[in-house]
Amino acid sequence: MNAEGLVEVVLPGKVEPEGLQIRHGDVPAAGPGQVVIRMEATGVSFTPPWPA
Repeated sequence: MNAEGLVEVVLPGKVEPEGLQIRHGDVPAAGPGQVVIRMEATGVSFTPPWPA
């Protein structure tokens, strides 16, 4: 799809921001009835949805 590939930000559980994992890979091919979209920007919020 593009030369840059895929970049994922993975939340491996209930961790501090430093615990986020960055993974790089190939852009997957769309399967039957699916599409692949390019996301230019997104955000991550660390306001906990659970009680402190």
